[in-house]
Amino acid sequence: MMGVAMRKKSYKWGSLIIGVMLGLVAPVATAVVPLIEVQAVTTADTSQPAKDNSISRLVTATSSAVDNEAPIPPSASTDTATTTADRTSASDQSSQATSASTASSSKATAVSSSRMPKSLAREAAATDDIASGSNGTVSWRLDSAGVLHLSGGSLAVTGTSSVSPWPLTAVDSISIEGDITVDTLTSYTYLFANLANLTNIEGLDKLKMAGVTSTAYMFYGDKKLQSIDFGENDFSSVQSMASMFSQCKVVATINTQNWDVRQVKNMSQLFSGDAVLRTLDFSGWQTSSVTNINMMFWNCDWLLTLDLSGFDTSKVTQMAYTFAGCTNLQKFNITGWQTGNVTNFTRTFYGCIYLSNLDVANWDVSKATTLSETFSLCTHLTSLDVSKWDTSRVTDFYSTFYQLGQGNPQVLDGGTLDTLDVGKWDTSAGTDFRRTFYQCGLQTLDLTNWDTSAATSRFNMFSGASDLKHLTLGSKFSFHGDTQMALNPIKIGTYDSYSYTGKWQFGTDGQTYTADELMTTYDGATMAGQYNWERKSGTITTKYLDTAKNVLAPETTQTGLVGDSYTTKALDIDGYELTETPTNATGTYPRVNRTNADPSIVTYIYQAGSLAFGSVPTVIDFGTHKLASHATYGATPDQPLTVQDNRRLASAWTLTAQLGSGGFVDDSDATKPKYLGATLRYRTGDQNTIIGQAATPIVTHTTTSHDPVELSSGWSDTAGLMLTAPENGLVGHYHATITWNLGATVANQ
Repeated sequence: MMGVAMRKKSYKWGSLIIGVMLGLVAPVATAVVPLIEVQAVTTADTSQPAKDNSISRLVTATSSAVDNEAPIPPSASTDTATTTADRTSASDQSSQATSASTASSSKATAVSSSRMPKSLAREAAATDDIASGSNGTVSWRLDSAGVLHLSGGSLAVTGTSSVSPWPLTAVDSISIEGDITVDTLTSYTYLFANLANLTNIEGLDKLKMAGVTSTAYMFYGDKKLQSIDFGENDFSSVQSMASMFSQCKVVATINTQNWDVRQVKNMSQLFSGDAVLRTLDFSGWQTSSVTNINMMFWNCDWLLTLDLSGFDTSKVTQMAYTFAGCTNLQKFNITGWQTGNVTNFTRTFYGCIYLSNLDVANWDVSKATTLSETFSLCTHLTSLDVSKWDTSRVTDFYSTFYQLGQGNPQVLDGGTLDTLDVGKWDTSAGTDFRRTFYQCGLQTLDLTNWDTSAATSRFNMFSGASDLKHLTLGSKFSFHGDTQMALNPIKIGTYDSYSYTGKWQFGTDGQTYTADELMTTYDGATMAGQYNWERKSGTITTKYLDTAKNVLAPETTQTGLVGDSYTTKALDIDGYELTETPTNATGTYPRVNRTNADPSIVTYIYQAGSLAFGSVPTVIDFGTHKLASHATYGATPDQPLTVQDNRRLASAWTLTAQLGSGGFVDDSDATKPKYLGATLRYRTGDQNTIIGQAATPIVTHTTTSHDPVELSSGWSDTAGLMLTAPENGLVGHYHATITWNLGATVANQ
């Protein structure tokens, strides 16, 4: 039994080398006539064809420019009843403590009444003490290092907004050295407030909070205090925490974990003005009693993350300025908040410039009367779902979406929020629409259900919204016949003026209006619908050139509206092939520039057509046969032998084949090579060509199309490439090489 296989080895400049291998197979015991077995062999195809401080200043400056309203002052409280009770309690207890306090005639200098109550002051008993005294049963002394030492006991006097139990500027640190518990004094309002040089407090866990009802303003204005840690303490009786840590401007950490705040009603300004506070842990907080969170985190400039998902806000009525000025807040979780009792959302998220999203889709705002500046200066929001909000009671829409999604134009930072779904909002109670969408980055705005008929203030409602291109107005919308709402016109010379005509168009092909015309003539009863910036027409020119920039075919042009899609196509050009598809073969019609319209030209580049093999077999299988005299065996290639001619039609080519020197050989034993006197031939029609060791033409073809020519499609035992083996061939595994050459010839005339 003999094995014969053929494989491609290499070809250059259109030539192809194929190897023929004959594999040794164990002889069949009963066989009289030898067999030939051809096995598949694979070879490689080597064929070739022939946030920083400037942000805070910006927010502050912008805030001043928007309006002259001052933020809620820290001394004020919207929870009047609670705050008044706190102050009255402090005043009464101070009066009682005054008569009970003791004085001393020691040699230390007395503290002036402007810094502490006279009733608590007495001269120090030791030369290292600046002052000392007692507050209830708590003894205190201030040493020369500025350390205020507090003994254990119970306090009788707390502070007020203008009076402190301790020297205001002399205290650098506090050391609580014994347990301080509640007796008669239950309000710790202003207890350690306004200590301008206080940097730290040791032993704060010894200040037992059990029984305390108010911690309002407890550390207010301690501008140098760096950290606060009550340790494991009991806040279960506290009802007011208003401004407790307010204006602690350098406090970096406050340990609030697992506080029992179930009785707290007022958390307004709790952390307001804590400018370097970066994170807070509210694990374990139960806020079911809270009604007021006005300014709770106001101007916490460096607060980066905030997880309030566990907050129960079902009783909250006031949310003004809650997160205003949190300019660096980025990770924010308020999932599950219940806002059904809130009436005031003034500046709730004002100036949260780095927030990218807000989960407020399910908020109930049905009792709200004001949305003044609610999302003002949320310049980097990428999504905002307020589509289901019930705004039927809202009267104040002043600057609600001021600069919403605008990005940062000063550094060419594009808008971040393109569309806002407020189409179903009921604004029939609205009277103030000033600057509602002032300088927002929106491109599409649906106001289908908006009723502005009751508006008494509407100045600059759309002013500066220069990206707004699609505006839907309903039957109840009214510009009141004038231009006060300042619908933005397209400014000539700007980028957009190269794409748009400067007019508003009803639908895509309706009547056009200037901004002033639309505002002064709009009639909701007859003109309701979507208005769009009218687009200019753009033109695409397609050119067909060779590599030397010579024109191969006439150029074509197509026209469409700027921004619409276009598609160009390559041409079939006889004798040429496309080098590559241009990158702008498809795209959108470009804006019309003042000097040119790039990229409005699409250029297809062609090169002269080539002649090359399309594919070449890597294995040619002649099968397994009993040798017979003059028997011929057909070839089965593993892939087609094809020729691709991309030259001009009527071009001609010739394929030659050449058997390698030595013919078919079995060199498995290098010392005893065996040779097979087989004949390789190629038959087409009546032409039967023997392939010898010289290049022999076997196919000549004239090109009639640019489709591939498959030469091996008709190979069989009687046509195409065939092998004839001698009857007396020795059993072995033989191989040989064939070189295919493809060359251009002159077609017959």
